[in-house]
Amino acid sequence: PSPLIPIPHSKFQTGDAMCQHDAATKYRLPPVSPPDRSAVFNIDEQSDAAGVPNGPTESTEGTPLLGASCGGSNKTYNSDVIYSKDVIIHGRRMNHNVFLNLVIAILQGLATSLWKDTAYVAYLKTICGGRNAPLGIIQGVSGLAGLAAALPMGWCADRYGRDRVIRGGGTLLAISTIAQVIVLHRMATGDAIWPLAVLMAAFGIGDCIVRGPALVLIADSTPRGDVRTRYYNYRFGAFNAAKVVGQLASIAMFHAMGDVWDLRSLRVVMYVGFAFQLACSVMMLFFDDGKTLDESSDHGGVEKSIDVENCNLEEHRSSTLRSRQEWIPYIVFVFDLSLALASGMSVKFFPLFFKDEVGMSPSQVQTIYCLVPMFMVVCSTLGTELSASGLGGGQTTLLF
Repeated sequence: PSPLIPIPHSKFQTGDAMCQHDAATKYRLPPVSPPDRSAVFNIDEQSDAAGVPNGPTESTEGTPLLGASCGGSNKTYNSDVIYSKDVIIHGRRMNHNVFLNLVIAILQGLATSLWKDTAYVAYLKTICGGRNAPLGIIQGVSGLAGLAAALPMGWCADRYGRDRVIRGGGTLLAISTIAQVIVLHRMATGDAIWPLAVLMAAFGIGDCIVRGPALVLIADSTPRGDVRTRYYNYRFGAFNAAKVVGQLASIAMFHAMGDVWDLRSLRVVMYVGFAFQLACSVMMLFFDDGKTLDESSDHGGVEKSIDVENCNLEEHRSSTLRSRQEWIPYIVFVFDLSLALASGMSVKFFPLFFKDEVGMSPSQVQTIYCLVPMFMVVCSTLGTELSASGLGGGQTTLLF
Protein backbone atom coordinates (compact mmCIF):
# COMPACT_ATOMS: atom_id res chain seq x y z
CA PRO A 1 0.00 0.00 0.00
CA SER A 2 1.11 3.54 -0.76
CA PRO A 3 2.28 5.70 2.15
CA LEU A 4 -0.03 8.45 3.38
CA ILE A 5 1.16 11.96 2.58
CA PRO A 6 0.17 14.68 5.09
CA ILE A 7 -1.61 17.83 3.93
CA PRO A 8 -1.79 20.69 6.47
CA HIS A 9 -5.17 22.24 7.19
CA SER A 10 -3.90 25.70 6.25
CA LYS A 11 -5.31 27.20 3.08
CA PHE A 12 -3.02 26.31 0.17
CA GLN A 13 -2.10 28.52 -2.73
CA THR A 14 -1.13 27.17 -6.14
CA GLY A 15 2.53 27.18 -7.09
CA ASP A 16 5.30 26.91 -4.51
CA ALA A 17 3.41 28.06 -1.40
CA MET A 18 4.80 26.67 1.85
CA CYS A 19 2.78 25.64 4.92
CA GLN A 20 4.00 24.73 8.38
CA HIS A 21 3.17 21.25 9.64
CA ASP A 22 0.14 21.24 11.91
CA ALA A 23 -1.01 18.91 14.70
CA ALA A 24 -4.35 18.25 12.98
CA THR A 25 -3.43 17.14 9.48
CA LYS A 26 -5.22 15.74 6.44
CA TYR A 27 -3.70 12.83 4.55
CA ARG A 28 -4.15 11.48 1.07
CA LEU A 29 -2.90 8.60 -1.01
CA PRO A 30 -0.50 9.62 -3.78
CA PRO A 31 -2.20 9.82 -7.21
CA VAL A 32 -2.00 6.74 -9.39
CA SER A 33 -2.64 6.16 -13.08
CA PRO A 34 -5.39 5.67 -14.13
CA PRO A 35 -6.55 8.38 -11.71
CA ASP A 36 -8.21 7.07 -8.58
CA ARG A 37 -9.99 9.33 -6.14
CA SER A 38 -7.75 10.07 -3.20
CA ALA A 39 -8.94 9.00 0.22
CA VAL A 40 -9.07 11.86 2.72
CA PHE A 41 -8.90 11.33 6.47
CA ASN A 42 -8.80 13.38 9.65
CA ILE A 43 -5.92 12.13 11.76
CA ASP A 44 -4.59 12.92 15.20
CA GLU A 45 -0.89 13.33 14.63
CA GLN A 46 1.12 10.60 16.35
CA SER A 47 4.30 10.37 14.37
CA ASP A 48 6.71 7.50 14.73
CA ALA A 49 10.47 7.83 14.59
CA ALA A 50 10.40 8.18 10.81
CA GLY A 51 7.87 10.98 10.94
CA VAL A 52 5.03 8.89 9.43
CA PRO A 53 1.67 9.12 11.24
CA ASN A 54 0.00 5.98 12.51
CA GLY A 55 -3.02 6.20 10.18
CA PRO A 56 -6.55 7.41 9.70
CA THR A 57 -9.18 7.44 12.42
CA GLU A 58 -12.20 9.04 10.75
CA SER A 59 -13.05 9.60 7.10
CA THR A 60 -14.53 12.89 5.88
CA GLU A 61 -16.28 14.13 2.79
CA GLY A 62 -14.61 15.73 -0.17
CA THR A 63 -11.56 15.30 -2.31
CA PRO A 64 -8.23 16.99 -1.68
CA LEU A 65 -7.39 19.81 -4.02
CA LEU A 66 -3.72 20.26 -3.24
CA GLY A 67 -1.10 17.72 -2.36
CA ALA A 68 2.15 18.16 -0.45
CA SER A 69 5.54 16.52 -0.30
CA CYS A 70 6.49 15.35 3.19
CA GLY A 71 9.86 15.31 4.82
CA GLY A 72 8.85 14.15 8.27
CA SER A 73 7.42 15.73 11.38
CA ASN A 74 7.82 19.47 12.05
CA LYS A 75 8.93 20.17 8.49
CA THR A 76 7.50 22.28 5.68
CA TYR A 77 5.36 21.01 2.77
CA ASN A 78 5.29 22.21 -0.80
CA SER A 79 1.70 22.27 -2.12
CA ASP A 80 2.09 21.80 -5.87
CA VAL A 81 -0.41 19.08 -6.85
CA ILE A 82 -3.84 20.10 -8.10
CA TYR A 83 -6.26 17.24 -8.54
CA SER A 84 -7.94 17.18 -11.95
CA LYS A 85 -11.09 15.69 -10.42
CA ASP A 86 -12.00 19.04 -8.89
CA VAL A 87 -12.54 22.57 -10.14
CA ILE A 88 -12.17 25.73 -8.05
CA ILE A 89 -15.15 28.07 -7.66
CA HIS A 90 -14.51 31.09 -5.43
CA GLY A 91 -11.87 29.12 -3.54
CA ARG A 92 -14.12 26.08 -2.98
CA ARG A 93 -13.66 22.61 -4.46
CA MET A 94 -16.27 20.92 -6.64
CA ASN A 95 -16.04 17.63 -8.49
CA HIS A 96 -15.49 17.94 -12.25
CA ASN A 97 -18.63 15.99 -13.23
CA VAL A 98 -20.82 17.80 -10.69
CA PHE A 99 -19.61 21.15 -12.02
CA LEU A 100 -20.42 20.12 -15.59
CA ASN A 101 -23.89 19.01 -14.53
CA LEU A 102 -24.57 22.42 -13.01
CA VAL A 103 -23.31 24.23 -16.12
CA ILE A 104 -25.41 22.01 -18.38
CA ALA A 105 -28.46 22.60 -16.15
CA ILE A 106 -28.04 26.35 -16.62
CA LEU A 107 -27.58 26.09 -20.40
CA GLN A 108 -30.44 23.61 -20.71
CA GLY A 109 -32.72 25.88 -18.68
CA LEU A 110 -31.93 28.86 -20.90
CA ALA A 111 -32.44 26.83 -24.08
CA THR A 112 -35.69 25.23 -22.92
CA SER A 113 -37.26 28.52 -21.85
CA LEU A 114 -36.31 30.30 -25.07
CA TRP A 115 -37.21 27.80 -27.77
CA LYS A 116 -39.02 24.75 -26.43
CA ASP A 117 -41.56 25.90 -23.83
CA THR A 118 -43.60 28.50 -25.70
CA ALA A 119 -42.04 29.73 -28.93
CA TYR A 120 -41.76 26.32 -30.59
CA VAL A 121 -45.36 25.23 -29.98
CA ALA A 122 -46.68 28.63 -31.10
CA TYR A 123 -44.51 28.46 -34.22
CA LEU A 124 -45.75 24.95 -35.08
CA LYS A 125 -49.40 25.89 -34.70
CA THR A 126 -48.91 28.99 -36.85
CA ILE A 127 -47.27 27.19 -39.78
CA CYS A 128 -49.77 24.31 -39.49
CA GLY A 129 -52.75 26.60 -40.02
CA GLY A 130 -53.97 26.63 -36.43
CA ARG A 131 -54.19 22.84 -36.08
CA ASN A 132 -53.23 21.15 -32.81
CA ALA A 133 -52.76 17.63 -34.22
CA PRO A 134 -49.26 18.21 -35.72
CA LEU A 135 -48.04 19.56 -32.39
CA GLY A 136 -49.38 16.51 -30.56
CA ILE A 137 -47.75 14.17 -33.09
CA ILE A 138 -44.35 15.84 -32.89
CA GLN A 139 -44.34 16.03 -29.10
CA GLY A 140 -45.50 12.41 -28.90
CA VAL A 141 -42.72 11.24 -31.21
CA SER A 142 -40.18 13.06 -29.04
CA GLY A 143 -41.45 11.43 -25.86
CA LEU A 144 -41.66 7.94 -27.39
CA ALA A 145 -38.11 8.25 -28.72
CA GLY A 146 -36.85 9.11 -25.24
CA LEU A 147 -38.82 6.21 -23.75
CA ALA A 148 -37.49 3.73 -26.33
CA ALA A 149 -33.91 4.92 -25.79
CA ALA A 150 -33.96 4.88 -21.99
CA LEU A 151 -33.16 1.20 -21.39
CA PRO A 152 -30.61 0.83 -24.24
CA MET A 153 -28.86 4.02 -23.09
CA GLY A 154 -28.69 2.72 -19.53
CA TRP A 155 -27.28 -0.61 -20.69
CA CYS A 156 -24.68 1.09 -22.89
CA ALA A 157 -23.73 3.45 -20.06
CA ASP A 158 -23.11 0.52 -17.70
CA ARG A 159 -21.22 -1.51 -20.29
CA TYR A 160 -19.19 1.10 -22.19
CA GLY A 161 -19.05 3.98 -19.73
CA ARG A 162 -21.36 6.87 -18.99
CA ASP A 163 -19.00 9.48 -20.41
CA ARG A 164 -18.99 7.80 -23.83
CA VAL A 165 -22.78 7.66 -23.96
CA ILE A 166 -23.02 11.29 -22.86
CA ARG A 167 -20.55 12.36 -25.54
CA GLY A 168 -22.60 10.50 -28.13
CA GLY A 169 -25.72 12.27 -26.88
CA GLY A 170 -23.97 15.63 -27.03
CA THR A 171 -22.93 15.00 -30.62
CA LEU A 172 -26.50 13.98 -31.53
CA LEU A 173 -27.92 17.11 -29.89
CA ALA A 174 -25.42 19.35 -31.66
CA ILE A 175 -26.27 17.90 -35.09
CA SER A 176 -30.01 18.08 -34.34
CA THR A 177 -29.76 21.70 -33.19
CA ILE A 178 -28.02 22.83 -36.37
CA ALA A 179 -30.47 20.85 -38.53
CA GLN A 180 -33.43 22.31 -36.61
CA VAL A 181 -32.28 25.85 -37.37
CA ILE A 182 -31.97 25.04 -41.08
CA VAL A 183 -35.38 23.32 -41.27
CA LEU A 184 -37.23 26.09 -39.42
CA HIS A 185 -35.58 28.74 -41.58
CA ARG A 186 -36.70 27.04 -44.80
CA MET A 187 -40.12 25.74 -43.71
CA ALA A 188 -42.93 28.19 -44.44
CA THR A 189 -45.88 25.79 -44.06
CA GLY A 190 -46.62 22.68 -42.03
CA ASP A 191 -47.55 20.47 -44.99
CA ALA A 192 -44.61 18.13 -44.35
CA ILE A 193 -43.88 17.84 -40.63
CA TRP A 194 -41.80 14.65 -40.79
CA PRO A 195 -38.43 16.50 -40.70
CA LEU A 196 -39.51 18.24 -37.48
CA ALA A 197 -40.74 14.93 -36.06
CA VAL A 198 -37.39 13.25 -36.79
CA LEU A 199 -35.45 16.10 -35.23
CA MET A 200 -37.66 16.18 -32.14
CA ALA A 201 -37.14 12.42 -31.79
CA ALA A 202 -33.39 13.12 -31.70
CA PHE A 203 -33.96 15.80 -29.06
CA GLY A 204 -36.00 13.28 -27.06
CA ILE A 205 -33.07 10.87 -27.05
CA GLY A 206 -30.67 13.66 -26.11
CA ASP A 207 -32.87 14.79 -23.22
CA CYS A 208 -33.05 11.16 -22.06
CA ILE A 209 -29.25 11.10 -21.84
CA VAL A 210 -29.11 14.44 -19.99
CA ARG A 211 -31.65 13.20 -17.44
CA GLY A 212 -30.12 9.70 -17.30
CA PRO A 213 -26.37 8.94 -17.48
CA ALA A 214 -25.35 12.58 -17.00
CA LEU A 215 -27.53 12.95 -13.91
CA VAL A 216 -26.28 9.64 -12.48
CA LEU A 217 -22.73 11.02 -12.54
CA ILE A 218 -23.74 13.39 -9.74
CA ALA A 219 -24.44 10.36 -7.56
CA ASP A 220 -21.20 8.71 -8.69
CA SER A 221 -19.20 11.86 -7.92
CA THR A 222 -20.58 12.80 -4.48
CA PRO A 223 -20.74 10.97 -1.14
CA ARG A 224 -24.06 9.55 -0.03
CA GLY A 225 -26.44 11.40 2.23
CA ASP A 226 -27.18 15.10 2.60
CA VAL A 227 -24.23 16.16 0.43
CA ARG A 228 -25.59 14.30 -2.59
CA THR A 229 -29.12 15.56 -1.98
CA ARG A 230 -27.82 19.11 -1.73
CA TYR A 231 -26.09 18.90 -5.12
CA TYR A 232 -29.21 17.50 -6.76
CA ASN A 233 -31.10 20.45 -5.32
CA TYR A 234 -28.41 22.80 -6.63
CA ARG A 235 -28.89 21.36 -10.10
CA PHE A 236 -32.67 21.67 -9.88
CA GLY A 237 -32.35 25.25 -8.68
CA ALA A 238 -29.81 26.13 -11.38
CA PHE A 239 -32.08 24.74 -14.12
CA ASN A 240 -35.17 26.64 -12.95
CA ALA A 241 -33.28 29.85 -12.20
CA ALA A 242 -31.91 29.72 -15.75
CA LYS A 243 -35.45 29.23 -17.05
CA VAL A 244 -36.50 32.41 -15.25
CA VAL A 245 -33.61 34.31 -16.86
CA GLY A 246 -34.51 32.87 -20.27
CA GLN A 247 -38.15 33.90 -19.91
CA LEU A 248 -37.14 37.42 -18.91
CA ALA A 249 -34.85 37.61 -21.95
CA SER A 250 -37.65 36.41 -24.23
CA ILE A 251 -40.01 39.04 -22.77
CA ALA A 252 -37.48 41.74 -23.62
CA MET A 253 -37.04 40.39 -27.16
CA PHE A 254 -40.79 40.10 -27.79
CA HIS A 255 -41.31 43.67 -26.54
CA ALA A 256 -38.56 44.92 -28.85
CA MET A 257 -40.28 43.26 -31.84
CA GLY A 258 -43.80 44.50 -31.12
CA ASP A 259 -45.01 41.81 -28.70
CA VAL A 260 -46.89 39.87 -31.39
CA TRP A 261 -47.11 36.17 -32.33
CA ASP A 262 -45.56 36.46 -35.81
CA LEU A 263 -43.11 33.97 -37.34
CA ARG A 264 -40.22 36.41 -37.42
CA SER A 265 -40.40 37.17 -33.68
CA LEU A 266 -40.75 33.49 -32.82
CA ARG A 267 -37.76 32.58 -35.01
CA VAL A 268 -35.51 35.17 -33.38
CA VAL A 269 -36.33 33.95 -29.87
CA MET A 270 -35.85 30.30 -30.90
CA TYR A 271 -32.50 31.03 -32.58
CA VAL A 272 -31.16 32.50 -29.34
CA GLY A 273 -32.37 29.38 -27.53
CA PHE A 274 -30.69 27.15 -30.09
CA ALA A 275 -27.38 28.91 -29.39
CA PHE A 276 -27.59 27.87 -25.73
CA GLN A 277 -28.67 24.37 -26.79
CA LEU A 278 -25.55 24.07 -28.92
CA ALA A 279 -23.37 25.24 -26.03
CA CYS A 280 -25.00 22.60 -23.83
CA SER A 281 -24.16 19.93 -26.41
CA VAL A 282 -20.51 20.98 -26.42
CA MET A 283 -20.28 20.81 -22.62
CA MET A 284 -21.57 17.22 -22.70
CA LEU A 285 -18.33 16.18 -24.43
CA PHE A 286 -16.23 16.81 -21.32
CA PHE A 287 -17.69 14.33 -18.81
CA ASP A 288 -15.18 11.82 -17.45
CA ASP A 289 -15.92 8.56 -15.63
CA GLY A 290 -12.36 8.61 -14.28
CA LYS A 291 -13.27 11.57 -12.06
CA THR A 292 -16.01 9.82 -10.09
CA LEU A 293 -15.62 8.56 -6.53
CA ASP A 294 -14.52 5.02 -5.86
CA GLU A 295 -16.82 2.78 -3.84
CA SER A 296 -14.77 3.01 -0.67
CA SER A 297 -15.05 6.82 -0.54
CA ASP A 298 -18.72 6.94 -1.51
CA HIS A 299 -20.00 6.61 2.03
CA GLY A 300 -18.53 9.73 3.58
CA GLY A 301 -18.48 8.25 7.07
CA VAL A 302 -17.11 5.53 9.29
CA GLU A 303 -18.81 2.20 9.64
CA LYS A 304 -20.24 1.74 13.14
CA SER A 305 -19.71 -1.47 15.05
CA ILE A 306 -22.76 -3.53 16.09
CA ASP A 307 -23.12 -5.13 19.46
CA VAL A 308 -22.82 -8.90 19.15
CA GLU A 309 -25.95 -9.40 21.25
CA ASN A 310 -28.01 -7.26 18.88
CA CYS A 311 -26.58 -8.78 15.72
CA ASN A 312 -29.60 -10.96 14.93
CA LEU A 313 -32.03 -8.10 15.59
CA GLU A 314 -30.10 -5.76 13.33
CA GLU A 315 -29.94 -8.39 10.61
CA HIS A 316 -33.71 -8.88 10.79
CA ARG A 317 -34.32 -5.14 10.57
CA SER A 318 -31.95 -4.83 7.61
CA SER A 319 -33.70 -7.68 5.80
CA THR A 320 -37.10 -6.05 6.33
CA LEU A 321 -35.78 -2.69 5.16
CA ARG A 322 -34.25 -4.21 2.02
CA SER A 323 -37.52 -5.95 1.13
CA ARG A 324 -39.31 -2.61 1.38
CA GLN A 325 -36.65 -0.76 -0.58
CA GLU A 326 -37.04 -3.17 -3.50
CA TRP A 327 -40.41 -1.54 -4.24
CA ILE A 328 -38.99 1.98 -4.46
CA PRO A 329 -37.87 1.83 -8.16
CA TYR A 330 -41.28 0.52 -9.23
CA ILE A 331 -43.13 3.20 -7.25
CA VAL A 332 -40.94 5.91 -8.77
CA PHE A 333 -41.49 4.44 -12.26
CA VAL A 334 -45.29 4.48 -11.91
CA PHE A 335 -45.16 8.02 -10.52
CA ASP A 336 -42.97 9.31 -13.38
CA LEU A 337 -45.10 7.53 -16.00
CA SER A 338 -48.33 8.97 -14.61
CA LEU A 339 -46.79 12.44 -14.45
CA ALA A 340 -45.52 12.18 -18.03
CA LEU A 341 -48.90 11.03 -19.37
CA ALA A 342 -50.70 13.83 -17.54
CA SER A 343 -48.29 16.57 -18.63
CA GLY A 344 -48.23 15.34 -22.23
CA MET A 345 -51.99 15.83 -22.45
CA SER A 346 -52.05 19.20 -20.69
CA VAL A 347 -48.84 21.13 -20.00
CA LYS A 348 -47.67 21.19 -23.64
CA PHE A 349 -50.91 22.91 -24.66
CA PHE A 350 -51.04 25.55 -21.92
CA PRO A 351 -49.18 28.19 -24.01
CA LEU A 352 -51.64 27.70 -26.88
CA PHE A 353 -54.59 28.02 -24.52
CA PHE A 354 -53.23 31.30 -23.15
CA LYS A 355 -52.44 32.50 -26.68
CA ASP A 356 -55.60 31.53 -28.58
CA GLU A 357 -58.40 31.20 -26.01
CA VAL A 358 -57.39 33.87 -23.49
CA GLY A 359 -55.82 36.20 -26.05
CA MET A 360 -52.64 36.88 -24.10
CA SER A 361 -49.60 38.48 -25.73
CA PRO A 362 -46.20 36.72 -25.89
CA SER A 363 -44.79 38.73 -22.98
CA GLN A 364 -47.83 37.94 -20.81
CA VAL A 365 -47.53 34.20 -21.48
CA GLN A 366 -43.80 34.30 -20.77
CA THR A 367 -44.46 36.10 -17.49
CA ILE A 368 -46.51 33.10 -16.33
CA TYR A 369 -43.68 30.75 -17.26
CA CYS A 370 -41.27 33.03 -15.44
CA LEU A 371 -43.17 32.84 -12.15
CA VAL A 372 -43.67 29.04 -12.15
CA PRO A 373 -39.93 28.10 -11.90
CA MET A 374 -39.50 30.60 -9.05
CA PHE A 375 -42.20 28.85 -7.05
CA MET A 376 -40.66 25.45 -7.88
CA VAL A 377 -37.21 26.52 -6.64
CA VAL A 378 -38.67 27.80 -3.37
CA CYS A 379 -40.59 24.56 -2.79
CA SER A 380 -37.57 22.40 -3.71
CA THR A 381 -35.31 24.28 -1.30
CA LEU A 382 -37.91 24.07 1.46
CA GLY A 383 -38.35 20.34 0.85
CA THR A 384 -34.61 19.73 1.01
CA GLU A 385 -34.33 21.61 4.31
CA LEU A 386 -37.27 19.70 5.80
CA SER A 387 -35.80 16.38 4.73
CA ALA A 388 -32.38 17.22 6.16
CA SER A 389 -33.88 18.47 9.43
CA GLY A 390 -35.02 14.96 10.32
CA LEU A 391 -38.43 14.68 8.71
CA GLY A 392 -37.10 12.25 6.09
CA GLY A 393 -37.20 12.12 2.30
CA GLY A 394 -40.28 9.92 2.00
CA GLN A 395 -42.27 11.91 4.54
CA THR A 396 -41.32 15.21 2.85
CA THR A 397 -42.46 13.82 -0.51
CA LEU A 398 -45.83 12.81 0.95
CA LEU A 399 -46.18 16.24 2.61
CA PHE A 400 -45.76 18.07 -0.68
